Amino acid sequence: MTDDTETTTVICDSCGTPWPPDTMRTCDCCGNGCCEDCMRRCDRCDDVLCPDCIETCERCGGECCDNCQRICERCLTHLCADCVEVCDRCGDIYCPDCVEWDDIEGHCVCEDCWNTEPDYRDPYEGVPHAEHAYTYGLEIEIDGHHDSEPLRDSRLIAGWKPDQSLCDGGMEYQTQPLPWDTETMDELETLIAGIEPGGCGECAGGHIHIRRTERQTPARWYHALTGIDHAQTIDLNMRHATNENRWCELRHDAYHGKCTAVNDDHPETIELRTFGAWNSYSAHQLRPALTWVHAMWRFFQHHPLHSLKETDIRRMAYVQARQATDHKVHAIQHLVDAANGRRNH
Repeated sequence: MTDDTETTTVICDSCGTPWPPDTMRTCDCCGNGCCEDCMRRCDRCDDVLCPDCIETCERCGGECCDNCQRICERCLTHLCADCVEVCDRCGDIYCPDCVEWDDIEGHCVCEDCWNTEPDYRDPYEGVPHAEHAYTYGLEIEIDGHHDSEPLRDSRLIAGWKPDQSLCDGGMEYQTQPLPWDTETMDELETLIAGIEPGGCGECAGGHIHIRRTERQTPARWYHALTGIDHAQTIDLNMRHATNENRWCELRHDAYHGKCTAVNDDHPETIELRTFGAWNSYSAHQLRPALTWVHAMWRFFQHHPLHSLKETDIRRMAYVQARQATDHKVHAIQHLVDAANGRRNH
């Protein structure tokens, strides 16, 4: 016979202490019984949780259930909903330490989206006998804060990344390998003409890459650059003959690194680092510069190694620079007409 005065108790699954049944709660996650002393509540949804099912935010110390907790995609930090940052480009969740604030677009960006690796595509892929066809590409450095949307949306741009050598907010954009045709040139020229220079105006450059072949050597390009006179370098937006040659010194047999005018470090291209920034101020120089580069590339292709004297290269470089810059006035008028057309529309 049971004594009616005897009190029935229930053991808490967490602490093992007996408690009156009316003081016990059931964990909404695992279903175990939990006393009032051990019970926790999710700060977000108010679910009842036992100590084994509660998750603690590693930033603010708040408590949440498994459904409400978030985990940083990069460092796996456990977070509550109030402490997460969401990449506005890909939608993934991160802790504040694993995202960057994009001042240009005004939102958070994860490292993968901030550094968009170039997706290079050969414009002559699948074309028979085109493995040595001429292609070129630009590194477009923009100093300081700027409107990035036109570049990021352009089919000519393969990727972009921040550059520590530029002023705050500066970016480097890499074009696709580009074919030599009028349509591409016009589109590239229009893109460059829409870039407003920013920052201090002294950090950005506009390196040009050309397809590497056995007849394209850094020494040949060195001699080509030495054949251009000072006035021509100015007209072609080149810096190696100016006081602003810190990033592009022209020295024989010095073809490696980021401080040389001719960089031989790339397996598929030769990089000409002498060019200044490409923007609305220098857009009229783009076509002459690219025309000169293309003419010299073709000249080298037509002559096997060791068949040219240094004087031959220098003489041809001078002549081609003169011919390229003779079209400068027409190029300026072309840009003026294009700008007027945009305003009229």
